Amino acid sequence: MFSCDTLILYDTEWTTWPGFWESNWSLPGKWCEIAQIGAVKLSANDGYSEMDSFQVLVIPKRNPLLSDYFIDLTGITQERVDREGIPFPRALEGFLSFAGNGPAEYSCYGGDADKIRRNCDIHGIPFPSAIRHSVDIRRNLIDRGLTKPEWFSSDLTLKLGLQKEGVSHDALCDARTVASALRYFRQQGLV
Repeated sequence: MFSCDTLILYDTEWTTWPGFWESNWSLPGKWCEIAQIGAVKLSANDGYSEMDSFQVLVIPKRNPLLSDYFIDLTGITQERVDREGIPFPRALEGFLSFAGNGPAEYSCYGGDADKIRRNCDIHGIPFPSAIRHSVDIRRNLIDRGLTKPEWFSSDLTLKLGLQKEGVSHDALCDARTVASALRYFRQQGLV
């Protein structure tokens, strides 16, 4: 499934409002701004064991006030983002630094690479080629008949009957949930 021994599996949480998903992320004055990046570094040679983790909160630029809907969904509060958050360019730089310079394959479950591209556009910074070439695990698992299109990353452990990895809609927990699914599929000889 992957071409490198090291896998950088990442997830993002971004600003949202009631009806935003249904509008295909196009409500007037609303932007998909990343508020959290989470990632795990996995060893493909060791059954996708976790070698390291990363998490950062991000201060949205265009919609800096989080909606109650977003707060209820993610558990990320305005106070926490104001206190711990950093601007997106610094957060992206930290994420890339975490991934390191060695050979690694970036992967996400769904459209996270596109959300990073959109946030790079908002901030006028280049879209990193490593993320541009991310593997969409979601698409791969659906194509293999292992998951269903309506499953979110946060649903995987529940749908597969596995132990839950933290809370849903937390970027690091969701990355770990996808990692758990990959380990499960590998143990079953399916990936």
